Amino acid sequence: MKSILIYSPREINPSRGGIERVTNGLASFLIKNGHKIVFLVNEKTSDDEYTPIAEQYFISHNKYERKKQVLNLINKYNISIIINQAGFFSIIKRKELPNYIKIISVIHDSYYAMYKILPFSKLRLWKWKWVISKMLKQTYFDSNKVILFSEKFIPEFQFFYPKASKDKIEIIPNFNVYESVNIKDKKNIVLFVGRLTRIHKRVDLLLKIWSLIYKDFPAWKLLIVGNGEDKSALEQMAIDLKLKNYSFEGTQNPTPYYQEASIFCMTSAFESFGMVLTEAMQHKVIPIAFNSYSTASEIINTGHDGYLIKPFDLEDYASKLSFLMNHPAKRDEMAKNAYNSVQKFSINTIGQKWLNLIDSL
Repeated sequence: MKSILIYSPREINPSRGGIERVTNGLASFLIKNGHKIVFLVNEKTSDDEYTPIAEQYFISHNKYERKKQVLNLINKYNISIIINQAGFFSIIKRKELPNYIKIISVIHDSYYAMYKILPFSKLRLWKWKWVISKMLKQTYFDSNKVILFSEKFIPEFQFFYPKASKDKIEIIPNFNVYESVNIKDKKNIVLFVGRLTRIHKRVDLLLKIWSLIYKDFPAWKLLIVGNGEDKSALEQMAIDLKLKNYSFEGTQNPTPYYQEASIFCMTSAFESFGMVLTEAMQHKVIPIAFNSYSTASEIINTGHDGYLIKPFDLEDYASKLSFLMNHPAKRDEMAKNAYNSVQKFSINTIGQKWLNLIDSL
């Protein structure tokens, strides 16, 4: 048994977001396999009532108090491993930690995909790349292992830090966060789950896609679950487009929506993994997404268990969405395929990779 400190950018409330759900799931799996888990989190994100599955501490934002706090937790719980879910290792300086502490840093963001689409001037983009390169290099040196979700991400990581060795990189995809699912009778619901941001999740494109087809499908509804800095602007955009049969649901537990939805729409410009796709597929919700990031094709087998659309072809996206809405037999077939396909990301399969890594440190 090892005592492990998991550091997260946000509190571990699994109803709040993908990193929170996967962190909660990883902690649960490690606890079941005999390890002791403690959470250290950066940000409180809600006043929801929930019970963390492990002791949870909020980090001090005073750097001197933070150092003392981290070292106290290490001593109190005999911590030997830190799993850093924040990407960049910024809790305290590596040299301030005891030498025996092993650090595993998980890169949850695809900075290369961001680099390709950020609407910056050449100078600003160069500065952005310089900052990301510096931070990834530091995280690489501070960590004993760096977790990437796919082999495809290795050259992307090396784009920012060319000297990164494959020996220090471990490939462990995200796993299915639902150990069991309750799938209800499907309704005529097209679902989006995620943060309401334009530059990343491109919910504005989803609204444009809906504007192309909603008049032909009065029995169908688009449900948008989530919150974010662009929510007000997106709500106004929907009004300006004169959309019907849609609803902004706000921040909600996504599970009841997955249970009843038939089709899941992702319109992201970039992702690292796209957990909402696998979450939807676990609930027999057929995913449609832009083929805009490296691992999309490792999740969706287009035409079999979902559709990948050329970025950012709104007409083709609308066409595939309309096809599924029009053909219930095809939906049933692809929904079953989606459920079966996503089993390759089961917690037992992916969790064993984590156990092997922890044992090797």
